[in-house]
Amino acid sequence: MTVAASTHTGGPITFPLTVSGPGAPTVGLEPAITGAQLSAPFPARALQVSPTYGLAGDGCATYPAGTFTGKIALLKFDGNPPCNTDTRAGNAKAAGAAAVVIGSTDSQFITSGANQTVPVFTTPGTMLDALVDYVIDNPGVTGGIGFPATARAPMTPDALGSFSLIGPAFTNVIKPDVQAPGVQILAAIANDNSANGPNLVGLYDGTSMATPHTSGTAALLVQMHADWTPMQIKSALMMTAKETGLTKADGITPSDFHDRGAGRIQADVASRAGLVLDETQAHFQAADPSKGGDPATLNLASMDQMRCIDPATKALQCSFTRQLSSALDHTVNWTATLIGDVAGGSVSTPAFQLLAHDTASITVTIDASALSTGDAHFGELVLAPDDDSPVLHMPISVSVPPPAIAVESASLMLDIPSGATTKAADLQVANTGGPTLSVDTNYTAAGTFPYVILDQPITKDYYGFYSSYDTDAAVGIYAAQNFQVTDSSTDLARIVARGFMTTVPFDYLYGNPVHFRIYHDAPGGGKPDGSPQNNTPLSNPPAWSYDPQVGDWDLDTANDTITLDLTLNGLSTNLAAGSYWLVVYPEMADLYMGWAWFGSDVNSGSTAVGFYAGNGPDWSAHTDPGGGMAVRIEQKITCGAPWLGATPAQLNLGALASATASVSVDSTKFGGGKSSATGYLCLHSNDATAPLKVVRVRATQD
Repeated sequence: MTVAASTHTGGPITFPLTVSGPGAPTVGLEPAITGAQLSAPFPARALQVSPTYGLAGDGCATYPAGTFTGKIALLKFDGNPPCNTDTRAGNAKAAGAAAVVIGSTDSQFITSGANQTVPVFTTPGTMLDALVDYVIDNPGVTGGIGFPATARAPMTPDALGSFSLIGPAFTNVIKPDVQAPGVQILAAIANDNSANGPNLVGLYDGTSMATPHTSGTAALLVQMHADWTPMQIKSALMMTAKETGLTKADGITPSDFHDRGAGRIQADVASRAGLVLDETQAHFQAADPSKGGDPATLNLASMDQMRCIDPATKALQCSFTRQLSSALDHTVNWTATLIGDVAGGSVSTPAFQLLAHDTASITVTIDASALSTGDAHFGELVLAPDDDSPVLHMPISVSVPPPAIAVESASLMLDIPSGATTKAADLQVANTGGPTLSVDTNYTAAGTFPYVILDQPITKDYYGFYSSYDTDAAVGIYAAQNFQVTDSSTDLARIVARGFMTTVPFDYLYGNPVHFRIYHDAPGGGKPDGSPQNNTPLSNPPAWSYDPQVGDWDLDTANDTITLDLTLNGLSTNLAAGSYWLVVYPEMADLYMGWAWFGSDVNSGSTAVGFYAGNGPDWSAHTDPGGGMAVRIEQKITCGAPWLGATPAQLNLGALASATASVSVDSTKFGGGKSSATGYLCLHSNDATAPLKVVRVRATQD
């Protein structure tokens, strides 16, 4: 089970702020983890509300001198911008505060991080708001802080921990599965070998706290239902989980299935579940998406479909089948109902009867025709019994994918017969997503656009090949990738070399150069005609080179992938048609803290990728023949040409629909008596991710 972490009713162990006056609230304070700490009770002082309390950035500006002299300052924290809690506390101290209390707008406690010489405390904003109201209504009240910390502060339960994992999982299964307490959990901690070591405890946050709650609950169910399988126990915990009152980390916004899964576990209710679901190891292995399986087919107590389109009928619907087993020793009549965004769907057997320990199969069909594309839509299958066992529920999440354009080919060759001037060819255009894809088949906007001439995905993400220059040793190890240019005077648009730093991220190399070298193919082929260190006999200069620095505006090194955008710097590569080799490498002080280029099972060239060690005589063969580097290279192109066109001018395609566009060329418009021409047919669509598809068209006249 994948478990989200949430709050429960008990917060941190706090120091009580006791306020004078009848009916005054008592507030629990949590000390900042740095700065002055209490070692004895803090004597009663006047309480002073910040003059900008409740306003954005309260405490970020300096206060007038003497604002808090000798008093306990009460401030409101509204998030880090434009300053953090340490700055706010420092401004209050500079204005004379003897202590500072900061309320958080978050429902959970914040870590102050205050590094001050006066004690600084935090408390929930709602709790401090009540105190501030009291102080305003009762001028002159005082407050003293008790020592040691004695009481757990109350906390709103079932709010998602700000650190907790959230979905979606994008694998046709809802994650997390459930939610359990994981914030401010009283836990045993490591024995420090002192006399009191075995008694040490602490308050911990983490999914590492929520998962033991779930494991312990499952252990209780094993004891109570020795005949239940682990998957049946999981299903019981999911179908009986609490759903009402669960919120996101802000403590206000209701959480959804991608935050909390089926809900917060309830051991007592789960033990009385009237239905359970089982699943086998073999089915899990068969559903592995990396092997062509579909997790949506698993017999889980939740349902998820990221592409709610029937591939056979192309209708906007999807179905789930579940096998239900009775966990009861008597006959029960069940009623199945769909609620939420999926209420318009259907259940194959909305009413069914199960004998003691019998099984039944139901199919849920979701009608997604009225659902918007791109968003997750939530609903539930509710199973209500006619006995006193709990009502059960299974969360459902479905999405209709947005329209997405695809073409059958990225290039066309049209040979105009002798005696003719025109030629046409069919091009299949498809919508691989939901409705409706609108396509302009003759897009000719001003400017240049990218056309992919090489795109090799990462398929060997478990290792890479160094391509770096060690400035200490004045030696490098380099990887190279072969690519082809078909147009004369080709200008590249982007170069994306996918890799990873073996020790430190690129941020540590700010200002260091990253070198791009494009070499001609050496005579005879199979290796670059030159090298970064120009060792004899490889002394030929590159066909093109560029040396930006980490941090430059045209160079992106996020996630250790090196991306050079030549559309930003206006540079021209001006490559003639032919075969080339790309070498990319950063400079750094230690080669073995270097950048490694991911490998790919794909290699577009006819030759293997080569490697070169700077102190060696020549490029050496790739140790993994048939593979290449994970790289994407795009060239700049202009859309359209006077001699090129397509009909119809507009296509409108429903979900998973396709249509044929007729691409035509006219040699009388080549110009200059040319017998051949190359142009780019641009198809522009409402595909939100990649709206432009470019088809290279080469036309020749016999």
